[in-house]
Amino acid sequence: MREFMKFEIRDPEWATNIQNELEEYMGGLYDSVEADFDSPEADPFTESGIPFCGCNVCEGREILSFLSPRIIKGYLNKQIGFYDSDESEVVEYLEAEIVED
Repeated sequence: MREFMKFEIRDPEWATNIQNELEEYMGGLYDSVEADFDSPEADPFTESGIPFCGCNVCEGREILSFLSPRIIKGYLNKQIGFYDSDESEVVEYLEAEIVED
């Protein structure tokens, strides 16, 4: 049987800010696709470091690249928590060691 993890938002302001930032970031990427070739908007910074063409693969990659570090940081700062889907207890700590460069 497959196990699922669910999360709870403990800091609604944090979640709203991330949602707004993601919408702004993705909007800028889509604007860059429609920008004139010579304009600065035509070659935007991407979170992944890979050019954005607007396809589904690029969209998924950029959403993951944008959200992943922010979700990890939110977890470490206790702004979100995780639950096992079969239980109602919060998983407070992961057993993996966190390594930072």
